[in-house]
Amino acid sequence: MIVYKIKDNKIVGISRQANDYVLQANEYGSTIWYLKPFFNGSAVVESITQQEIDDRAEAEAEQSALNEFYKELQDGEKASYELIGYIKRLNLTSAQLLNAKKVLLPVYTALKNGMWDVAKEQIALINRPAGALGGVYDKIKARIDNY
Repeated sequence: MIVYKIKDNKIVGISRQANDYVLQANEYGSTIWYLKPFFNGSAVVESITQQEIDDRAEAEAEQSALNEFYKELQDGEKASYELIGYIKRLNLTSAQLLNAKKVLLPVYTALKNGMWDVAKEQIALINRPAGALGGVYDKIKARIDNY
C-alpha cells in the first residue's frame, strides 16, 4: 500500500507499507504511487498533465543520451592516452615518433572527443604501418572496432 501523509492540507510524505498497514491520522492509502500527487481536501489524486509527462520523458531521453556520450568521452579519452602510450613505448627516433603522431592525429583527436565512429573511419583511412607501429595500429584498430 502507498501511504500519503498529509499536514496542513499538503502531502508531506509518501511511503510504501505492507497491505495490512493500519492508516494513522492524516494518512491516506492508495494502491497507486502517483507521479504528481495532490491532496484535494478529501483524497489524494493524480495532478500531472500530459505535457508534464511528455516533458519528463524528453528530459529522461536527453539525460540518457548525455550519459551515453559521457561514457563514450571517458572511454575515448582513455583510449587516446593509451594510443600515445603505445607509440611512446616503441623505440622510435624523434622523426619516426613525430611522423607516427601526425599520421594518427585524426584518430587520436576523434577518440579524445569521444567520437568512436569518426575514429573508426579515420583509422580505416590509414594504411597499416610495417613493424612495431603496425602492432600499435592493430591494437588500437581492434579497440575501436570492438567498441
